Amino acid sequence: LFREKDGSKISNTDNRASDYIIHSLKKMGLKISDLKNKKVFNIGTGRESRFFANKNAHVMHVDISKENVSYLKKWAKKNKKNIESVAGNIENIEIGKNKFDIIFLAGIYQHLEKPAYCLCKFINALKPKGKMYMGFYRSGEFKYFIVDAIRYILDNNNELIKLKKISKDIKIINSIIYTLGNSNDYQNSRVLDDFFVPKKHNFHPRDIIHDIKALGGKVH
Repeated sequence: LFREKDGSKISNTDNRASDYIIHSLKKMGLKISDLKNKKVFNIGTGRESRFFANKNAHVMHVDISKENVSYLKKWAKKNKKNIESVAGNIENIEIGKNKFDIIFLAGIYQHLEKPAYCLCKFINALKPKGKMYMGFYRSGEFKYFIVDAIRYILDNNNELIKLKKISKDIKIINSIIYTLGNSNDYQNSRVLDDFFVPKKHNFHPRDIIHDIKALGGKVH
């Protein structure tokens, strides 16, 4: 939503991403200095890919949005960073085997149409000592009960044709109630993403852990 203003007027987009990436890397037992020349796979808007590329990693990026991919390619060329960015559904994209040192998936797994199928791809694409970060929506949380209820209502009443107006109304209401009137807060984009993204699943961690172990992975 706020791509053109990242890092200036909107001060909590790229730099907010840096905070949670650094925190996640610590949980993975990795230091920032460890990223140099590492091969990293990432799915998402491109913010995380920019972080890894700025730390001298070699990044392969995938996103379903052609616009995000186009913007990231322009950024990489302008800043002379090593990023290969591909637009499309990860289910239909070949990412190789034993290829990546790091796979970083924050808020991605729950939006994949066939998560288990993609998990096989991710595990196979990791090098033998590679590490993967997975952030996903957890089942049993009340906020996701609300989100799923709204998604169900929208889907069953053909309200998606009014997406533009609904999105605007939700953004205004959310900013008044939760973000002190700041409509450019990143939490607004998170709400809209949950309501209107094509797929949204909820998982119990034990199920993800089971699948990872079944595929020969270990949980850190």
